[in-house]
Amino acid sequence: MATASDAAHIVVIGPVLQCVRDRGATRLALIPRARIVADARSGTILSVDALPTPSSPIDDDAAGANDPYGDDVVVLRRGQFLVPGLVDTHNHALQTPLAGKALDASLDEWLRHYTFPLENKASAAPLIAQRAVSRSLANGTTTALYFATRHVDASMDLVDACIAIGQRAMVGVVSMDVGLDGSNSTVADTDRVVADARRFIEVVHARGSPLAEPVITPRFAPVCSSDLLTRLGQLSQEMQVFVQSHACESDWETDWGPLHYGGMRDFDIFKLHGLISEKNKGCLFAHCVHANSKEISEVLADPSVGVSHCPLSNVFFANGILPAKAMMDAGLNIGLGTDIGGAYSHSILHSCRTAIASSRILRDGTGVLRGGHPTPHAQSALSHLDAFWMATVGGAKALGKDSVIGTIQPGFQFDALVVDVDSSGSTIDTWWDTDFEDSLPELFEKWIMLGDDRNIVKVWVNGKLVRNLDRQV
Repeated sequence: MATASDAAHIVVIGPVLQCVRDRGATRLALIPRARIVADARSGTILSVDALPTPSSPIDDDAAGANDPYGDDVVVLRRGQFLVPGLVDTHNHALQTPLAGKALDASLDEWLRHYTFPLENKASAAPLIAQRAVSRSLANGTTTALYFATRHVDASMDLVDACIAIGQRAMVGVVSMDVGLDGSNSTVADTDRVVADARRFIEVVHARGSPLAEPVITPRFAPVCSSDLLTRLGQLSQEMQVFVQSHACESDWETDWGPLHYGGMRDFDIFKLHGLISEKNKGCLFAHCVHANSKEISEVLADPSVGVSHCPLSNVFFANGILPAKAMMDAGLNIGLGTDIGGAYSHSILHSCRTAIASSRILRDGTGVLRGGHPTPHAQSALSHLDAFWMATVGGAKALGKDSVIGTIQPGFQFDALVVDVDSSGSTIDTWWDTDFEDSLPELFEKWIMLGDDRNIVKVWVNGKLVRNLDRQV
């Protein structure tokens, strides 16, 4: 009998649910009973076929037993379904010890007094990385875009944790050479910062893992000199590396550019220095809450540019709400980010819920009795389907990987989750064999709104089973 480690194929039989966008609307694509086959060595999905609905669970078990791949077949039970792996487009994993505290500080205070001191404790990175990546994967994140720290060795600790634990990851050593005190004070030698960025890229490539990819990562414009940004832009083009940064996150950050760059805003600065360019591998900006309509239509709508919507940290630090639905409808590449450190949850499902809730607030305002007035965002409300699309397909598009991950179909990598609404400790009530038994679409919605890591009982990344909490192993 083949084992999970030496089987040539992965076969899953059961319901498949995922979200697609058609003519500006998001819909649920449901196969009530599918047979998915993936190559276990390459991780590539070979086929997704709809099967007749069985008359009883016994028939499903028989289908698994009679499958050409025999004992290697995973047959899902009642209450279980398969979904694409989740994509976290903005995560400061090595800030995990900050999760849940100092949320009453302003962004600049939080950076000065909490973030920078923690990131200087490089010796703690191996422990923090292991815990952060394990928790992220347990919550269903199969691909993450990570900010690490300014230290190459600590950043490599994060890369190595992702490889060892089995999460697909894009990781950047953080580049900055000036301080936040407004005096342009030097915090690191620019030559050294650029050399570290180059060395990090080379070391990640030398690991030779299909799971790990290096990213050029200027923290944000206020802590990067013009010289540093120019040289990072050149490096991104020379080595064909993806770029990530923060942009238009808070009032304070958005006001910084016009004060120090002669009226230029964040995106103008990044374009000036070659970081937004058709000559590199693409780029992603976290937050973008204060992007104006021209920036949305002329910069963020570029197919090579992605947006990370971080709704939970935006509540605390962004001084506003991102018009995520408008960006989706405009065709932007927009995904969800947990922004761990600046937010308190490793769960992209939590990001889905917060995105939905904040979109309702954007639509409705504060109410006329409290001085509010009708907002210009009447169509801003996100559905649970919109949120899940951002958590999967949208995130993949924002990372430039929408031909590889984000959906379950032939030719894509098998990054997938088995969800069990009846798992041990589940907070989801099920109503089997009653007049109000939930349909599959309703169970899917309940999982998005009520579920957590306890409901994610199997996780595959790149065709490898990296988490298995199933009731029947």
